[in-house]
This record gives sequence, C-alpha cells and structure tokens, in this order.
Amino acid sequence: SPPPTHPSTPSIQPVEPHDPVGAAGGGASVSASSKAVAPQRCVPKPWDEQSYQSLGRTTQFRGGNLEDPGVKEQVVASRSWNCELIIFAANEGGVLMAANSIYNMHRLGWDHYLLITRTEDQCLKLLDGPLKISCAWSTFLADHEGYKNWGIAECAYCADAFRIWVSRIYYLAEFIDQGLNAMYMDNDVAMTSDFYRVVKSPPMARHNLILQMEAQNIHGLNIGVIYCQNCEPGGRGQWVLRETVHRIVTLLEMKNQHLIYKEEEAAGVVHPPYHMGGAKNTLWDQHTVNDVVETSVHAKESRRRTYSIGLQGKQRDSYIKHHRYEARDTSWLVEDGVGYRDLQLPNEAAGETVVGAPTWMVGGWAGVAGDRQAQGVTGMWNVKVAPLAHFVGCPDKAGGLKALGWWDYRSEAVVASFLNQPPPLPMKERRWITLKGPSFEFSELKDFHKHYFNAVSRLIILGILTDRQVVPPPVPCSSKWVTSRDDKAWGGIEQVPYRWEWHAGERVNNGLQTGKCKYRPGPEIIANSDDEMCCIPWVKHNAMKCHLVHTWVELNHVMTENPELAQNADVKPVSPSQKLSESAAMELLESEKNVLYVQIESEEGVPTVDLSLDVTKRVMKAIGDDCSFFRRILREGDYQSIIP
Repeated sequence: SPPPTHPSTPSIQPVEPHDPVGAAGGGASVSASSKAVAPQRCVPKPWDEQSYQSLGRTTQFRGGNLEDPGVKEQVVASRSWNCELIIFAANEGGVLMAANSIYNMHRLGWDHYLLITRTEDQCLKLLDGPLKISCAWSTFLADHEGYKNWGIAECAYCADAFRIWVSRIYYLAEFIDQGLNAMYMDNDVAMTSDFYRVVKSPPMARHNLILQMEAQNIHGLNIGVIYCQNCEPGGRGQWVLRETVHRIVTLLEMKNQHLIYKEEEAAGVVHPPYHMGGAKNTLWDQHTVNDVVETSVHAKESRRRTYSIGLQGKQRDSYIKHHRYEARDTSWLVEDGVGYRDLQLPNEAAGETVVGAPTWMVGGWAGVAGDRQAQGVTGMWNVKVAPLAHFVGCPDKAGGLKALGWWDYRSEAVVASFLNQPPPLPMKERRWITLKGPSFEFSELKDFHKHYFNAVSRLIILGILTDRQVVPPPVPCSSKWVTSRDDKAWGGIEQVPYRWEWHAGERVNNGLQTGKCKYRPGPEIIANSDDEMCCIPWVKHNAMKCHLVHTWVELNHVMTENPELAQNADVKPVSPSQKLSESAAMELLESEKNVLYVQIESEEGVPTVDLSLDVTKRVMKAIGDDCSFFRRILREGDYQSIIP
C-alpha cells in the first residue's frame, strides 16, 4: 500500500513535447534510461484548434499491468499527447458506456486516452475489437483481504466497482509523476465541445486540481470529473490524490473498523450500532476526496464525510458538532466566476489551487449546484450545454445520451465483440415494430399507466413473434398527468421519472423524457427543424430497461438518418379488441419492410394472440428476468392462464 506521504521527487527539468502535427506518438518523451528515475516534466504547447487533435497521431497501447515496471512509461510514450492523458475505467458492465465515451472523443478529434480494466482478460478482448481500444489492467488492490471486513467481498461486481474507484485516484497521481496533465472522467460524461479551449484560457488556466462541483462548498465535490492541470510531482494537487488512496487503504487494513469512533465513543458523542459497510459508504472515494480537499484547504484534519456517513440522525449531527466542522469556512473564493481555494498541504510544496468547476465548464444532469438550466434534467442541454456534461442522476444514462444525439450506436458492436457474440445488425437493417393511432393522452396517471403499459406488453408479444425490436410510442407532451413542469425547462417539462406508487400526502413530480424528433407515430415527417420535441415515458422502476424495449429516440434516429425507411414503412391496421391465432397474427403482420406500424383504433386495440405451449416457452425465454415488469402485466391480464 502507498505510504502516508510520497517520497520527495527529484527536480524536474522541462522538455519540449513532440510536434503535435508530426509523427505518431506525440506524447511526453521517455528514454530507456529515464525509467529508473522520475521522468522530466512535459511542457504543453499553447492551445489552438489543432494542438490537442491527437486522433491518428497516437499509437495503440496493447495492454499491460500498470503495476509492472516500465508499463506506465510505455503508456506515456504511446498514448499521451501534448502533455495530456485522459483515463477511463471499466469492468465488464462498463464496456458499452466506455466505448461510447471513446467514440465521443474521436468525434472531437481526440485519442489520448487509456482505458483501465479490472483484469488482463477484459483488456485483451478489447484490443482487437471494432474500436481497437487502448487499455491496460491493474493488480492494484486486486485481492485485498480487507474487502470482506467491509462487506464488499460477497458481491464480485461490488468489489470490482470499488477497486475501479480507488484505481482512478491512484493512477491519476501516478501519471502526474510521469509529468502529465492527467484527467479522469466517468463513462457517463459526454464531451460536447473542446474542453481544452476552456481550461487553457483565462480564468481556468491558472488553476490546478479541478473537480465537478456538486454543492456550493469545498466538501461538495463530485469526482466524475477530475483534472490535475500543471500539478507538480510532489505538489499539493497530487498530495490530495495520494492522501485519498492512503486513507482508503488504511481503512481497508483495519481489522476492527469501529475503532475509527474510539475517541468519540469515549467522549459520549456516538455509540454502536454503526452503518459503515459497503463501497458506497465509508470506503467511497468521493467522500474521502472531499475530506482530503478540506484537510488541505484548512491545513487541519477532516473526516467530515468519510466517518459521519457511518452514523445516523442525531449521532451524525453530534459527530460534526464535536469536531467543530461547521465552524470552518467551507465556501469558495470566487474570482472571474470560478470558485477556488488555495491548497495548503504539504507545507513545503509549491502553491496550487483546487476548483469546483463552474456549470459552464462541467454540467450535471441532476442534483448538482449552480444554474438549474445548466442541468440536463431541464432538457436545456438541447439548447446550450457545457463542454463536459455528466449524466449523474439520470435514470437511464444511455437513453439520455441517445435523446441528445450523443450516442454512437457502434458501441453495441464493441460489446458484442467483447462478449464473443455475433456483431449486431446495423441500425438501418434492423426490423422494428411500433404503434400508430391513439395518443394515449389521459388526465390521470393511473389511467395512462394501465392502458399504455398494457398496450406495450401486448406489443412485446407481437415483437417476439415477428422477430422485431419493440418501440413504445411517444406520448403527448401536454398530458395532464405530467405535473413536473417548469417554464425554464425545455418545452416546459422536467425529465424526472414518474411514479405510479406513492404514499398518501407525498408530493409526486411526474415528468417525461424529452428529445428532438422528426417523426411521431407514423412514417410522416412532422418536423423540418431541430426544435420539434417528442416526449417519452420513463419510470422510476425498470420497465423501460427491459432488453426487449427500445426507445422512440432510437427509431426516430434511424429514420432521420435513413429517410427511406420512414417513406417505405408498412402500416398494418387491426380490428378493435382482435384476438388472433398464431398463424393469423403472423399472416397479418407479415412484411418485408424494416419499420412496421400496427395501427390501432383505441388504446386497448393491440391484438392478443392465442399462444401455443411451444411459443409460450419461447416468449418466457425472451422475456427473461429483466422484463419481469411486463411479465407481471401479461400474467395478471391477457395471458394469465399461460404466463407463470
């Protein structure tokens, strides 16, 4: 484990970076002899429209354990550009979002990234996939015995996520030692424009450790975005990162975790039971980063978030009062619209600053500080958005990215290759089924919910029978049951999920997902501009995350990109309340067209099908576990006699 403080760093002499328009490999220069000592500091060329355009100018890094000697130096030589390196991290479940992030980078002309995977096998599977991802793996904290003591060893995914979180902080500090400006981004951060133009220009250019601001104080930082700009090896910005890792490792190695409250117990401030376990509690690196930032700003120990999270109610308040945390000035100093504070530790290091990134630089989807119109939940990202848009708080992050046009559907092929599955069909070659006809406009949420999802459940059956992707239709943005409205939101609607179950007297905000569209149900173009809005239900639970359901955003995208699919779409009218045999359903819905509309006359008009035992088994296998919401509707309604 890393020591409490990093050893002193040899003096750093500046070197010139490779010419950013020259040969491939524009990273910091690393000679064979430099691997035994701290590399020289890389000095970037000033920002212009080409200085960070690394796409096609870096070389692929073909994998390696970052804990092995020389591997980090190889990463610097092959992957950094103009003194910059962006780090992503993912396990198996994060490959899809990571691939989209990399495609997102490429759209801006950037390729100076490294994806850190949890295992060698995960990395090797990505190297020769469609995206030819540059990745490395790490054995850092891979099998630490402390996981079990903290209740995160039982679930491999949970421990996996925890190790990824700690690794991101650890390797940011390591690459600062390599002389780089190191940046970490969560895989749900969209790069919408040139971030470097902002950070390399006043007022941001003079600042160092930059993190997303989640609350208006120095202990309200979100670490989905961390950037250490001109942070010196052995300096104060790097100390924050290294001290964070040191504190977490120290906690992992505690045999009796309750000892962290020994002093407070003796003073009668707190008492058992405590609620400390899990990667999202005491061990969460976001809590620790905030405490270390506060420690450095005041040059005084803080465990405000890390330790109080294990307490509840009055005990938490007593703990904070006992340590006089509320007496500290935790506000930002504001200069030119930027909230910052000077870091104070270590005393002997050169002065560096910490910044809570303003919302015009890093936007959050929901639950973050600052201008509400800068939050994605308002839909205003359709109008104006920061260079970095973090989908923190979004109930369906991939869906949110798709609605804004920031999703690259080639990411699905990356995942298929990773899982050794056949590549998915291109979007324009896929077969879709959706509804045309009634609007599903109701005054009461319970009526909408009943009719809409009953119709979608029936449509799922038809989709399975015809081997088509099911697309629930958009709904009227004017629906009266939609209560989450705000004049300052795009189209007046906030994108909060709606709830159909609540307690008496509870305030319920029911919203819709909003997105730009050219089509409503039917093949006719309804918008010739980018201002037309479609509204799509998304719910608090997992109904719309069923793998059989695809959002209207996806179908709208493929028809907008390929107008001939809309022009040639097939429309099949069905009789009201029609019940069909399997053969009749197949005959009715037979079509060679990619897009098929089932035209119904009423909200209850989607036909049901008399399923045989064999087809019922096929339906149940297709529905699986993640579509249990729809299985319950089918079981309690039209198919109660055959759906278990």
